[in-house]
Parts: sequence; C-alpha cells; structure tokens
Amino acid sequence: MKNLLLFFFLSPFFSLSQTYNVQTTDALGNINTIKVTKESNPYENIKVIKPYDNDEINKQANAFSNSIRAAAANGAFLTASQKAKDLVSLKETNLNKFKYIVVANISAAKAKEVPKIRKVLTEELFKTNFKIVQNLDKLPEDLLENDDLALYLYLNSENENWPFKNVVMSLTDKDGNLIHQRGVRHDRSASFLTRLVLKSIKNHPHKFDINAKSYAQKNNSVIVEISKEDAVKRIKEAKELFDSGILNAEEYEKLIVKYKAIIMGN
Repeated sequence: MKNLLLFFFLSPFFSLSQTYNVQTTDALGNINTIKVTKESNPYENIKVIKPYDNDEINKQANAFSNSIRAAAANGAFLTASQKAKDLVSLKETNLNKFKYIVVANISAAKAKEVPKIRKVLTEELFKTNFKIVQNLDKLPEDLLENDDLALYLYLNSENENWPFKNVVMSLTDKDGNLIHQRGVRHDRSASFLTRLVLKSIKNHPHKFDINAKSYAQKNNSVIVEISKEDAVKRIKEAKELFDSGILNAEEYEKLIVKYKAIIMGN
C-alpha cells in the first residue's frame, strides 16, 4: 500500500521527463540505438492570449474620453452653485420703486417640499430691503391701494430625469411683465436649490424710494413713470440738446421745471 501511495506521489514528477529511442550510424555503417531522456516543459503549449489588440484598446480609450468630454460640456461635473444662472438678468434694473415682494405661488413635485421652500424664501428674502408678503389674504393697506408697489414671486420645482430637479424663480410686476428669472438644474434638494435662485435678488442693490413712484404724468392715456435718477439724466440730455440748438430757451426751461420737480420730490 505504501509503495502504491509513493507511486502516485512521485508520478507527476516523472511525467515531466520523456525517454526516446534514437538510432545513430557509426563510421562503419553500424546502426546503434541509444536512449535519450528529455525534460519536458509543462507550460510550453500555453499561449498568452491578449483580450484586445492595440487598435481596439485605443478605440475604447478614445470613446471613453469622448464620453467624459460630452458629460463635462453638459455640466455633469459642475456644482449646483455653478449651474445656477440668470435667465432674465437684473443687471441695470432699478427696483427702488418696489416696496414689497409678494410670494404669489410656490409649486413642487411633492407637497411636502412646499413648506421647506417657503421657509427658505422667508429666510433669504429677509436679508433684502424688501418687505415680504406671504399671506395673500392680508395685504398691507398701501399695497391694496397701489398694487404697483409690489413685485410678485413665483417659484416652480419640477423633477426632471430623476434624481435631478429643475427649480425656476420668476419675478413679475402686477401686469405679469417678467422682471427677473433665475433657474438651476441639479440633484440637490428643492429647498437647497431655492437658495441659489434667490441669489441675484439678495445681491441686487435696493432701497425703496417713494418718490420713484410718485411722479406720474398722463399723456394720451399712457402713464409715464420717472425716477429721480432718470430725471437727472434727462436734464443732462436736455442741456446737450439746448447747447446744440435743437431746443430753444423756452423748451429747455420747461424741461428743467418738469424734471426738477421730480428730483426735489415735489
């Protein structure tokens, strides 16, 4: 039994060598047979197979690089803050004639998001000089008498190709004319994205000036509203027209009286 076990144990080692009978012929023509032992290589028949050739590897690498570049071009690697942008800019817009921001409507894909969005709106708009109106049933008296004093805010949050959300904030006047619009698309929460779409309002200079709204001249049923800044600008323009001879002294004097009243708040 021991000899049998020894045979099975040693047989793999013996299998690595092979014996051959080789015939040779000497100088006299005699044929001799000799035994030759050759060590065999167990790995000599194994070939290394490459999964792809170089062209295929380069092809796949280029395809991957193109995918990364396309994703970057679409903003895949931008933060939510970097992706927020003005759709209608507030640049060079004078908001001083508006005293209030009325939160007219908030809509979201999930009802539970609305209170969170409203809370963020209150916190962020509180940092501005506007007075915020959240309850449409309790409007201030001066706003009830003059709805031109308010900007009206609309915020809409929609799910777009989960988990992304598209949040857009719009500001209009009482007639629905779009004053400002800002949006962002990202996978952050709707309340977080709400902070980003309010950024332009927070950073925009504003100080309510009652005189910016007090002057109204009816001309052919059209109300012309001019702020103090506009009045100063128009006086300068009138002076240039007078100096160039386009306006005579009487016409120039009328414009001075007209715009001076606005500047002095009369």
